[in-house]
Amino acid sequence: MMQVVEVQGPDGKAYRFAAGTTAGFAVDRINARLHNPSAQVLFLEATHPGGEPVEFGPNAELTILEDGWTLRGVSHQIAGGLRSETLVAENLDPGLFYPGGKLPRGRNAEFTFEYMGKVFLCFLFMLVLGFMLKSFLEQLPMLLKSEKHVHTDNHEL
Repeated sequence: MMQVVEVQGPDGKAYRFAAGTTAGFAVDRINARLHNPSAQVLFLEATHPGGEPVEFGPNAELTILEDGWTLRGVSHQIAGGLRSETLVAENLDPGLFYPGGKLPRGRNAEFTFEYMGKVFLCFLFMLVLGFMLKSFLEQLPMLLKSEKHVHTDNHEL
């Protein structure tokens, strides 16, 4: 007999999945069936009355839960409104993740003379390096022949 896991969606409907289905796939399928785009599911969590909710990562497999536990999809509305302890990515200050709280500043994507000069120098360096390698490889047979004569001369003494 196939084991089925029920997930309560943000719209109140129960969605059924085979045990072992990944949470990421379940979230995608629930979001595809929802009629309200503002109620998109972010992740799945298992809740128990009086207990701390357990969140499922996208690669976690859905399993049949013990009595009292329910599996539900958490949307922006639930994460932002009903559960105030849940951090929503939109409300986080990105400066928290960088040393000193300062965001790195990017440069404008412009083709300046400095940038073009660096590209030209890299190209020139590659050509010089290639010429040196080519010259070395051309001289290698002569170097090997001359070293062979040196070794044979030493043995004749």
